[in-house]
Amino acid sequence: VSLSKQRSESEYRKVLNSVLSEAERLSKMTKGLLDMAHTGFYNTDVITEEIRLDDLLWETKSEVEKNILDSKIHIEYANMPENETALIIKGNKQLIHIALENIFENAIKFSDNKLVNGVLEYSENKIIITITDSGIGIPKAEQTKVLDSFYRAENTRNYTGSGIGLSLVNKIMQLHHGELKITSELGKGTSVELTFNTI
Repeated sequence: VSLSKQRSESEYRKVLNSVLSEAERLSKMTKGLLDMAHTGFYNTDVITEEIRLDDLLWETKSEVEKNILDSKIHIEYANMPENETALIIKGNKQLIHIALENIFENAIKFSDNKLVNGVLEYSENKIIITITDSGIGIPKAEQTKVLDSFYRAENTRNYTGSGIGLSLVNKIMQLHHGELKITSELGKGTSVELTFNTI
């Protein structure tokens, strides 16, 4: 359409910005689908290593803040063990990074860049990461459905997305024999809790 006739520079800029936005959206969707395919096809042969979850949480936080301008993430700790090795789990670092990144990005997006809070807690050979926002929330009737592939809650129509993120996070947690729990109140925000077993 843009090439069908001569246009002004401002018109070309508007069209190109729209094309760029859609290209980025498709790129994210493709990446999400590839990540999901990876977890689906290789779930019996996931490469694992020892991971310091507190370090990975900070790495992901820094990367997300770098990629999303004006994002604000606060991290705090609760009930930390005396021995730092208690914060080590066995898992696939790339996949857990993808899970944390998805949750942070959702929290930032659906709260319109308001402060996002993350808490890392140690409790009886388990590490719990809770990420909380003060955004639009998820309708109660849809809180289990958002874990289905491509499902998007009714109140997210004005936000870009593919409905892959939380489904992918849930799959990653299942691969790591962990637990995903979502608590949300419409108009007040969402809290996503990830529970990992330590080694």
